[in-house]
Parts: sequence; C-alpha cells; structure tokens
Amino acid sequence: MADLGSTVDYLINEFEKAMDSNDVLAMTIRAHGFLNTALTKLIAEFLRSNDFEELTRLSFKLKTDLAISMHLVDEIYRPLCQKVNSIRNKLAHEHAIEFGQTDIKDLANAAPVFVREYMLREPTFHLAMRTALAILYTAITNAFMKSRYQFALSVAFNEVAKSVLDGAPRKEMAPSERIDMRVRQILENWDVSNPVTNK
Repeated sequence: MADLGSTVDYLINEFEKAMDSNDVLAMTIRAHGFLNTALTKLIAEFLRSNDFEELTRLSFKLKTDLAISMHLVDEIYRPLCQKVNSIRNKLAHEHAIEFGQTDIKDLANAAPVFVREYMLREPTFHLAMRTALAILYTAITNAFMKSRYQFALSVAFNEVAKSVLDGAPRKEMAPSERIDMRVRQILENWDVSNPVTNK
C-alpha cells in the first residue's frame, strides 16, 4: 500500500527520468509517454476502476478530453496538450526536424497565459518544450492530489453525517475535526494499486 507521499515521489522521479535528456526527440517521446500513463491512471483512479488496460487503448487526445470533461484537468491546458501531442507525433515520424523561434512562439501560444511570456524567453525549442512538459506534468499531478482529497473529504463527510443521523453519541471532537482526521487517515492509507478499495 502506498501513501500519498510515495505516490508524489514516484511521479516526480519518473518525470525527472523522462526529462533527463539533451535530445528533444528522446525527452519529448519519454515525457509524453509518462504524461499519457499519468492521464490514464488519473482517469482510472477517478472512475475507481481497475480496468487500466481498457483505458490504455484510448488516444492521448481522447484521454485529455476525458480528463478535462470530468473536471480533473483544467480547460486551460487543452491547447498545450494538443500542441505537445502534435509535436510528439511529428517527432515520432520525422526524426530530423529542426525547431526555431517560430516553433517556440507556437508552443508558447498554446500554453496558459500565466506562463506564455516565460516560454517566449526560452532561448531554444528544447528548453521551451521542457517548460511545456513540466507545466502539463504539474497540472496532472495537481489533479491527482485534488481528486484524492475531494474523494477523501466526501467519504469523511458522509461518515460523520451518517453517524449524526444514526443518533451516535457525540464525540469529544467537533465534526470538522473528525472529518479532518478521517481525510488524513484515508490519504495516508491510499492504495495506488487498487483504486476501488480506497475508503
């Protein structure tokens, strides 16, 4: 059983491995693969499904659209996801591609406004792509944390509300403290290998 901290460590370590390349082709293909897997895991976890294999058959674009429509990932990341996916596909089929300032501008224009200027200042396409991949990684990792917290909060709130409705004797702690304690308990015991069992 893995707790929230070890899940975050895993996500960071895997992403760092993917980004550890001076070659834009290798970096993009590996990081895109990681993002694709992370999106699949995010959707499976949100759906509380163990059917990971079925979800792996979906395209990156479809997973992105699904995660956004489920409000797991914010809509502002859709253009960047599409642009990164397009570049990844181009790199996978045309290995000898040269990228220049126009490509940096196109990539930056697909990014959320809050990082656009930063990306435009990147001196090389490789660095701009690293930034784009890091932005998407952060969005997906945040979605994991948000999804888990919301689920844990919902379970905890329902348990406390049910105990009140069942006429259970009042506890020493305030309901908000009981909810907070139960949320921490759920998150500490989160089983990443089997999302269906998390309660």
